[in-house]
Amino acid sequence: MWQNIKYYALALAVILIGASTSTALQLLQAYLPIGHPLGALAANLSGVTIGTIIMVIGFLKDNRLDQERKRADNAIAEAAVATAKAAAAEVVIQQERERADRYLAELERFRESYERTTEALIQLLRERNGNHPPNPDPTE
Repeated sequence: MWQNIKYYALALAVILIGASTSTALQLLQAYLPIGHPLGALAANLSGVTIGTIIMVIGFLKDNRLDQERKRADNAIAEAAVATAKAAAAEVVIQQERERADRYLAELERFRESYERTTEALIQLLRERNGNHPPNPDPTE
């Protein structure tokens, strides 16, 4: 908020100059007033200027813009954290997929080894018992 103080000061200066000009024009209009000219000056300055000063102070104390900026910054930070968590979760998921693929490949190697070993044992048992397996014919 303090970055914009120069604008508030400029607005206050413009309002003071405007009120002074207004008062000067009223005094010229009534060159020979019945009442005292300081009365009109005091009335204009107290009504317009003091009210405007209070309004400017209100603008200076208004922190809704700062609160909205903080809320937006917090929302951006939360979104960044959520994105980082999602990215971390994606990394974990990818690691688990790779691990599962390794286990499946190992299981496939074990199955192939088991089949080879089983075939070799069956062949050995048939040879010991004198049973010879029929010659497999691929055309059948």
